[in-house]
Amino acid sequence: MGARNAKPQPKDRGAFDLLLSAPAIDAENEPQEGQGSGDAKWIPLQHIKTRHQPRRFFDQGKLQELADSFKVQGFKGAINVRPLGEDTYELIAGERRYRAASIAGLTEVRCLIDDYTDEEALRFALAENLLREDLSKLEEIEGILELIELEHHIPQEKAIWLIQSEGHHRKRSGGSASPSDEFHKIEAILDHFGIAVETFRAKYLKALKLPQELKTAHMEGKLSFHAALALGKIKDEVTRKRLLKETLTDKLSLRLVQERVQESTARKTPQHTSETSPIHGVGEAFKRLKKAQKKTELNAQQTKKLSKIQSLMESLLEEIGA
Repeated sequence: MGARNAKPQPKDRGAFDLLLSAPAIDAENEPQEGQGSGDAKWIPLQHIKTRHQPRRFFDQGKLQELADSFKVQGFKGAINVRPLGEDTYELIAGERRYRAASIAGLTEVRCLIDDYTDEEALRFALAENLLREDLSKLEEIEGILELIELEHHIPQEKAIWLIQSEGHHRKRSGGSASPSDEFHKIEAILDHFGIAVETFRAKYLKALKLPQELKTAHMEGKLSFHAALALGKIKDEVTRKRLLKETLTDKLSLRLVQERVQESTARKTPQHTSETSPIHGVGEAFKRLKKAQKKTELNAQQTKKLSKIQSLMESLLEEIGA
C-alpha cells in the first residue's frame, strides 16, 4: 500500500468532506493508482469482509442487470475498503457493486483503500448513499441515529427523546431556549446531512413507529415515505394491509392514498360522549391545575413536569394533524 498523507482527526472530517476527497467511483471512470486519498488495487472478493451498512434493501432486478453487465464488460468503477490486517479488508461503500460482482461470479474487484475510524466509515457510507439517493428515508433515519450513538455515545432512545423534547421546547420558545450540549452534538450531525432538527423531529421520527409491513414496503422502494406515513395513521391492521395492497397494486398517487386513509379513519373513529372522552378528562385536569396555581406557585420540578406534559400534548396534536 502506498504512502498516505496525514489525515485530520475524525472530528474535523465531515461526511461530505470524506466523500468529496475520495476518487469518483462511477462505472465509466477507472481510478488510477494513488489517486485521491486512497490507493486503487485489485482485491479478491474472498479477502473483503462486509460490515453493517446503512443500506439494507437492494432492487434485485437492478442488481442482476449490473451483474450481467459485469459478465460482459468486466468490473467497472471501484468500491471503498479499509485494511483490517494482512490481505484482509472491510467494505466501507459500494456494496451494490460488491454484490453484483459476486452474482456475476467475478473473483476480484477494484478497490480504493484508505484508513477510516468506525465513525468515519459510517459517515462516509451514509454520505455516499445520501448523495446518490440510494437510501430509503427509513434507512437514512436509522443510519443517522446509529451515527449519533457511535460518534457521541448517546443511545438512540435518548437521542430520540432529546430531539423530541428539546427540539419541541426550542420551537415553542422561538429559539430562545438554551439546548444541552448533547442536543448541540445531535444538531451538528443532522446539519452535516442538510436536515433541520424540526424536520427530523416532526416528520422523520414518525417513521420509526410504522408497522413492519409499511417499513418493508418503503425500504424496498415500493412505497413512498409520505404514503407510508399516511397509511400508518390506520390503526386497524386488516384495513391498513388492504389499503397497502391496493396502493401497491393500483399504484395510487399520494393524494389518493391520503383520501382513502381519511375516509377509513373517519369511519373507524369511535364516538365518545363528552363526559367519557379522554379529551374531556384532560380539560378537567387542566382546569383544576389552573385553580391550584392561583393559590400555590409551582416549584421548578413541578414546572418541568408540566412542560413535559405540554410537549407530549403538542406531539399528539401533530400526529393527528390538528
